[in-house]
Amino acid sequence: MTRHTLSLVVLLGAAAALTGCTNSHNDHLRFGEAGVIPAFATDAPEGFEGDTYRSVTGLDRSDWEPVVFMVPVHGTAHQPTYAPSAFDLGTLPRQRGEYPTAETSLDLGEPDCAADAWFAARTHGMAVVDTVLLLPRMVMRPYTATDWSPNGNYTRVSGQDPAPTADPAELTTQPTDDHADHYDPTEGFFDEADS
Repeated sequence: MTRHTLSLVVLLGAAAALTGCTNSHNDHLRFGEAGVIPAFATDAPEGFEGDTYRSVTGLDRSDWEPVVFMVPVHGTAHQPTYAPSAFDLGTLPRQRGEYPTAETSLDLGEPDCAADAWFAARTHGMAVVDTVLLLPRMVMRPYTATDWSPNGNYTRVSGQDPAPTADPAELTTQPTDDHADHYDPTEGFFDEADS
């Protein structure tokens, strides 16, 4: 095999590998398999003729009525995933779908060395099971199939937990750490010798 032939085979192999990264199902104006997004379903206005020349003045839209439409959120199309998630869902506020607050957005869970060790040991066992079940899963769901994640429709913000409201008068400029005696909101930081 000559150098040029080998280079061509490698190039074609790389190009074939890149085809798995694209999915035409994500480039559409439809919601899932049924509904058409209303903003793209309207016909062109009748009796309207645009200018045939370029203009920097634009089109006066001051008398236009605002059009409000909801764009539904649905999953992303991808090829099948043959290994389930190894993480325990529902343990953190974000996984439970709670509204993010100052406390829940920074909640990383309590550190637990025993739980981390059990999780590490369990993932090795799950990897062996996933390897054994890979061929049956590929037979039941071939790689040419299209899956959607997340399954079904979902909402960006849960309607059960409204956004919290805070009164600006309740906000304080006083620090809450151990250096409270070194801070004056009107003068900034100062040394103990100055006090």
